[in-house]
Amino acid sequence: LRRAVDKLKAASQDSERTIRRIEQEVDGLASMLPAGGAGSASGVVELMTRRDTHKVAAEKYGTVASIVVLSASAADGSAVEGAGSEMDAAAVGEKSTTLLSSLLGSEYDAIVSNRGEHAALEAQLDEAQASSRTEREALKAERSSHEERKAEVATRMEELRLEMAQLEGEGKELSEK
Repeated sequence: LRRAVDKLKAASQDSERTIRRIEQEVDGLASMLPAGGAGSASGVVELMTRRDTHKVAAEKYGTVASIVVLSASAADGSAVEGAGSEMDAAAVGEKSTTLLSSLLGSEYDAIVSNRGEHAALEAQLDEAQASSRTEREALKAERSSHEERKAEVATRMEELRLEMAQLEGEGKELSEK
């Protein structure tokens, strides 16, 4: 365990130089990419080169992230935990918060506050949708009952017209006699 801690401390001392070197390599790879947008007719070789370059860049940024994580772990004085070790949820949460804040730097607080605002807005949206859904369903039910009533009234009016026409016919017959 002590050897692992020593290795992590040594890695954290060289991590800034390593990160700068890797970022320079990534920038160099990005400058090697062929120019051309989505409209250019790229050949298969160019597409494969672009794919491979992006893959290498992603691997290098993964290396940078692992160095930062290891550096943060070493700075906390914690070692890499073995498979059989047990940690409580609070310690894991605290370590993940520390690691995230070291990875994100000054943006961590903004991200956490935005995440909280997002959750609050989602809750408000769900509440608004639930209340409007019940109101909408009530309006639909009321509308359908009014449409049924309208159909009944139209049917009754037609029956009354027919009856009126029949009575007028009978009235004419009676007046002719």
